Amino acid sequence: MNVVKALRRGDTIGVVAPSKKVSSEHKELAQNFVYCMKELGLKVVFSSDFGKSDEFGVSSSSPEKRAGHINKMFGDSKINAIWLFQGGETCNELLPF
Repeated sequence: MNVVKALRRGDTIGVVAPSKKVSSEHKELAQNFVYCMKELGLKVVFSSDFGKSDEFGVSSSSPEKRAGHINKMFGDSKINAIWLFQGGETCNELLPF
């Protein structure tokens, strides 16, 4: 049985965008999220492709890369929680990875 632990001051939340690209208005929402989390004493780190766009302007990068960012967050012992910022239909592309 997995035990879910509550976040504590000083913990880190990893943020990834597994589907749609992050628009400029959503970047502002992300900054508001960071502000709120800091007020709670939490740290926030973003995946390296957060806010970027693929060649088609649909998502941040290829399915393999987006899945890699999520898997990297799960594998990082310094990340205490993962926040998937705006999902959507293209999340299904990540399932094989």
